[in-house]
Amino acid sequence: MDNQKKNYLSILIGVLILILLGVIFYLLRKMDGLRSDIKELKRKDPIQIGDNTVKPVPTQVTPSTIETEIKDRGLPVKEIKEDANKSGSNLTGVTTIVIKTDGEVNSGGKSTRSEPAPVIIKEIPQDCKCPYVNTTEHKMIYERFGNEEVPFSEIGFTASSFPNPWSFKTFPRIYKVSTVIAEDENHKKTTYSNFQLEVEGKIFKLPIQDADLVYTDPPSVLRWNPRLFMNMNVGLGFPILSENPANVSLAWGPSVGMTMASYGKYKSSPDWYFGELCVGYDIQSASAFFGGYPFLYRISNHIPFTESLYLGPGINMDIKGNLSFLLGLGLGL
Repeated sequence: MDNQKKNYLSILIGVLILILLGVIFYLLRKMDGLRSDIKELKRKDPIQIGDNTVKPVPTQVTPSTIETEIKDRGLPVKEIKEDANKSGSNLTGVTTIVIKTDGEVNSGGKSTRSEPAPVIIKEIPQDCKCPYVNTTEHKMIYERFGNEEVPFSEIGFTASSFPNPWSFKTFPRIYKVSTVIAEDENHKKTTYSNFQLEVEGKIFKLPIQDADLVYTDPPSVLRWNPRLFMNMNVGLGFPILSENPANVSLAWGPSVGMTMASYGKYKSSPDWYFGELCVGYDIQSASAFFGGYPFLYRISNHIPFTESLYLGPGINMDIKGNLSFLLGLGLGL
């Protein structure tokens, strides 16, 4: 019996070493991902993808900061947040695209056509009442967006400069389109868009006639996905190495383990986890055990107010030789 206990203890130490190696590997992957994110955030300019398509540089901020970002971009954050709360969504991001036009100034332009053809007068009579001869007339051209009149250009006409009497100025413009992204606990997305135009230092918030959002959920896939779990186990213990192997007893107690793989749409909240190895303590037999779960199912899909709660069958062996068949409730960390 002592040799058997030593064997169980050796197996228990081996499982602990495997879990420790898994934790180290998991932390190293997290650190590599963090370094990649930091490297990405150092880029200031958007990344060009294809023909006039850009990939914005991501910046991760806190929930309170995202509201400040939305407000600073001229969007009604209070109204957006209230509407998102109606569907149980949280504000998760905001993106802004900016397009600038430099404007243009030109003078000495010719007419494109004259109707009827002008009569050339070489000398202006002294009694001619021609108020435009020695002046430059200006005309502002506006572009209408709903009830807003946005300056577009200014045209000048100088009769004395014939045959090149025209001058014009097109104002520089800054177009900004901002979109707020909201997401609920089921990854359903909602967007809120805003269109602004800045001309001569004045910002015009323009009406949007149409907007749409088309998206799809990612397919469920099997992936390598180590994750730590805290479990509470309950089941039946069979003392298979004792003198009374038929003496079935209750087995229950906590354990900690690590899964190897998962299956689902999202890596952070998959529907299934597989291959958990765990160690724990059986309160009934007052002994440590090692064991595992072939699979765990995410019951948070059906229970409100839970996020990472899983349920699955397990089996373990304690150092006293008790074999237990369990049902475990696991919390993913």
